[in-house]
Amino acid sequence: MDSDTFNWLAMAVLSALLLVFGMPVAVEVFGGGHAKHSAKAGYKLPDAVASASHGSAKPAKKGFEFKKVAALFGEAKAESGKAVFKKCMSCHTVNEGGKNGQGPNLYDIVGRERGSVAGFKYSKAMAAKGGKWDYATLAEFAYKPKAWLKGTKMAFAGMKKEKDLANLMAYLQSLSANPKPLPAAE
Repeated sequence: MDSDTFNWLAMAVLSALLLVFGMPVAVEVFGGGHAKHSAKAGYKLPDAVASASHGSAKPAKKGFEFKKVAALFGEAKAESGKAVFKKCMSCHTVNEGGKNGQGPNLYDIVGRERGSVAGFKYSKAMAAKGGKWDYATLAEFAYKPKAWLKGTKMAFAGMKKEKDLANLMAYLQSLSANPKPLPAAE
């Protein structure tokens, strides 16, 4: 068989396949059959999301509440907080006079001015924030850094468990020559 004959045969087979498989699609598109499908939802949204667009969303979960963390200070342990702090060790150091890592050294952080560690290049947002670190702001920042401070360079997603946050605050308290007392639960 020469190449011209083969090409004509291949074209005939492909045309027949196109006709067989393409005709139903062409009839549906050009014949108006697509209208019945275009009204059908392609994906069903979960109820909370679907109702949110209509103003009747389920109440959102409450955000961070320091009083829940403070209520756990009575049973918080610095040793347990040290274990929790392992999540932070890749960026922060905690020894007195220690070098900064990807994040600033956290020794004696409670009561310190925000954005004040010498030699550390803070984000513009943190440098502009001002104020002093206390247990409430540290816990809230650790809970969800990017929500607490838009523009922070801290890439950590956050620590969601109140018990972990309470233990972490007890550990941070222990990292000082003059530790500030943990606040009483209200």
